[in-house]
Amino acid sequence: MRFLVIIAAAGLVAGSAFGIVARSATAGNPRGVETTARHDTGSGERLLLVVAGEYATRAEAEAANARIVIGDVAGFVVAPAADFEGLPAGRYLVLSAFRTVKGAAEFEELLRVAGNTATQRILAVYRGSSWIGLGQEPNPDGTGPLLGPLAPGHPDRL
Repeated sequence: MRFLVIIAAAGLVAGSAFGIVARSATAGNPRGVETTARHDTGSGERLLLVVAGEYATRAEAEAANARIVIGDVAGFVVAPAADFEGLPAGRYLVLSAFRTVKGAAEFEELLRVAGNTATQRILAVYRGSSWIGLGQEPNPDGTGPLLGPLAPGHPDRL
């Protein structure tokens, strides 16, 4: 009986973790993502981008993204740079977007452990409408994933 409880608990933890971090490799195609995160584009929000590369074409960006290995996690998406205020049109970014510095830092630590350290942080307002993978970071109040913007004035808000 005790063994069954341990297996059930391990399955619940693994399933929850997968639901939080499972993401698609391209923006706008949230395969395996909870429906609440699917509609959470972050449009109009200031986000902290962890960028693994910038490319001239979507095909180049997608190929580069496919080469990034972080265990079983698809950690990055491909999005047009023009979808972010102040970034140049005609380029494509391999990125992961966060609403908090802590979320970005935890992701960068995951990357470091997996041997992927070549990233750059960019703070930018997202003006696109495609799904870019928001919802993978923990809510600062400890209640689970952060599935929406933090309230104005929240100390962790960018």
